[in-house]
Amino acid sequence: MTNGLQRRAFTAVAFVFLSITAHAAIERYSAQLSGSAVVPPNQSAGTGTFAATFDTETMVLSFTLRFQALSGPATATHIHGPADKGASAGIVVPFGANNPVSPVTGNATLTSEQARSLHDNLLYVDVHTSIHPGGEIRGQIVGKAKANSRP
Repeated sequence: MTNGLQRRAFTAVAFVFLSITAHAAIERYSAQLSGSAVVPPNQSAGTGTFAATFDTETMVLSFTLRFQALSGPATATHIHGPADKGASAGIVVPFGANNPVSPVTGNATLTSEQARSLHDNLLYVDVHTSIHPGGEIRGQIVGKAKANSRP
């Protein structure tokens, strides 16, 4: 093969590879949970963090939720939406068994509508307790920069 032909073949293969990887990405999301973010707000000393990655190809959201200093044991944890900060919405992704213990880890396959809500920062995560059955701490899930592309 001549050098010119080899270069063109390499360029074509590289172009195909880059075209494929441009469509699939791992996106990062996070939330800071507090009682002041719950609707209506409460005076809980509880706090929490939520970290997640979303694979745009498989539509899988993988997450870790950590919480501490709640008024009592957690009774449930969920992702709700679609809703802006200050608004409430129904459960989109229930996770953790009854009475979950921190950290709660898992994954969920999102629908295209749920993925759009995630991308638009319209999902939130909360932790419920018996003293605050409507939610003791809450945090709006917000996107970060894309982690990486993958084939």
